[in-house]
Amino acid sequence: MPHETARDHERPGVRRAVDKVTMAGTALRLFALDHNDLFPERLSELVPDYIEKEEAIRDVEFRMPRANLGNLPPRAIVVQLPFGENGQSVVVHADATFEVQ
Repeated sequence: MPHETARDHERPGVRRAVDKVTMAGTALRLFALDHNDLFPERLSELVPDYIEKEEAIRDVEFRMPRANLGNLPPRAIVVQLPFGENGQSVVVHADATFEVQ
């Protein structure tokens, strides 16, 4: 499948999905920095210290509970959010990059 393009980011559904997963990915990295490189067991553990409200990460799928950030391959998918009708998802990798799949 093609990677994201500038035009993809202009679509509101894609932009919201990218915003949600990048926020979750950033919060997870901050959590790991504060907890010896370990991710939480659940995304809800990020609230309220790293994400203000749980609604902000609703529907985001967390793929690496209790993983050690330092041991993950850079392209490991940490979080993803399906969107739209075509089965697409926005994912954030362990190296903090994101893509539309």
